Amino acid sequence: MARAEAWATSINLDESAVERLQEVIDDNCMNLYGIDEADRHAMTDPSVGVSDVLDCSELEDGEGDDEGRIIVTPEALAEDLASWLFGVAIGRWDAGLATGEKVIPPLPGPFDMLPTVSRGMLVEEEMIHPAKAATGRFVPEHDLLVDDEGHPLDLKHHILKALLQVAGAQADCWQGELEGLLGTGLRNWFRSSFFERHLKRYSKSRRKAPIYWQLGTPSDSYSVWLYYPRLTRDSLYRVLNEVVKPKVTYEEQRLTEMRAEGATRRQIEIQEGFVDELRTFREEVTRVAPLWNPDLDDGVLLNFAPLWRLTPHPGWRRDTKAAWDSLAKGDYDWAKLAMKLWPERVIPKCARDRHLALAHGLEASLQATPIEELVRVSTSPAVKDALQSLLTAPALGGSARAPRATTPRRVTPAEETTPIPSPRSRGTISEETLTAISEAMARYPLGAAKADILESTNLTDAAWNAAIQVLLDRGEVERRGEKRGTRYFLKTLER
Repeated sequence: MARAEAWATSINLDESAVERLQEVIDDNCMNLYGIDEADRHAMTDPSVGVSDVLDCSELEDGEGDDEGRIIVTPEALAEDLASWLFGVAIGRWDAGLATGEKVIPPLPGPFDMLPTVSRGMLVEEEMIHPAKAATGRFVPEHDLLVDDEGHPLDLKHHILKALLQVAGAQADCWQGELEGLLGTGLRNWFRSSFFERHLKRYSKSRRKAPIYWQLGTPSDSYSVWLYYPRLTRDSLYRVLNEVVKPKVTYEEQRLTEMRAEGATRRQIEIQEGFVDELRTFREEVTRVAPLWNPDLDDGVLLNFAPLWRLTPHPGWRRDTKAAWDSLAKGDYDWAKLAMKLWPERVIPKCARDRHLALAHGLEASLQATPIEELVRVSTSPAVKDALQSLLTAPALGGSARAPRATTPRRVTPAEETTPIPSPRSRGTISEETLTAISEAMARYPLGAAKADILESTNLTDAAWNAAIQVLLDRGEVERRGEKRGTRYFLKTLER
């Protein structure tokens, strides 16, 4: 809390300094234009015409108090830190600027050209982002992350790697405090909460432009994250061939092993549901990959539009589906994507509309080449087949959350943990299970959510319910809050 208050104080001091400078600038401008006191009062009186010039819907809740002071909470700072760590992990932000390994670029002067990139971004010597090494390869080489424990591109692994780079020996303490403020484990927060927050942060007025894209199953049981500035026409093929297909094969094999090993009916049902979701996800990526060729000039919404079936977020799915429908109707025929998918519609329009012809660079071609020939050379049979498959695809199923399979995932030796045996009955709880829960809970001095413990221990809901009741009866654990806000505190941490 003290650090949050100190940060808020610093921000408010900066805001006050900016306001004073703005007053000086305004006063000088009014003197130059000879505006007298009466007119100045009419122009600056907050009761005059404010509703006509200010759209109050632009202001976000919680930005300040009644006196205009900015309020910063520890929870908001934790979300900012988690978001920044994600950006470091996927190649947007430069952690070297935070550790002192690199010098923070100076602020530009008032009459200098604006920099091409943010001062905190990972850039090469020519200040170009995404950054490339001297070898010509991107930095970092990976351009996607997956929510898949044990995978080389695992999201949580790379985020903790970024945290270690910044916090050093204090990384474990930082992680515990961070997860406590987030109210859940890092993996669960990024899986279920991060994109919504990111979408809100990267939206202004009616323009929504998230740069971190989460593609995944409707239940969030599996996700792939892409970084918008690094996208190419091959990005979805990489997702399909290097990530999704191997994942489906692995989980199918795991399902076969579970059946052979005599797993419980419930465990097999969970794994079957997980495999079905993965197969559907694979089919959706396969369907859209041949026709997808992003062009950053089209904007975030239109570039994402063909992928609307792949997002697990209902609100973003609604927005991108609406953009896709408008694109299909011809409302955005200036876009490069429209030309790629419907050249037979766009090229004749270009012949009638010079603005469209200029947008697609066809002005000279239309004078020298017949429209039919331009349509023929611009049409790809593979793209048309993929487009037809997408347009006639069956409706998406419900968005109910399916339980995530809790079978062991491939992990590195350093990350390997021993699964916690489930008790045979509600009345038989092993001390090993209780100890494992207590050790997991000790990582959350500000309180652990049920999801945190289940993620750490691989317990079933039934085992958790029985075990936590034992710990509560013994007085070793205290429960605070209700429903989703329920948190569990290890009593030994408070002594």
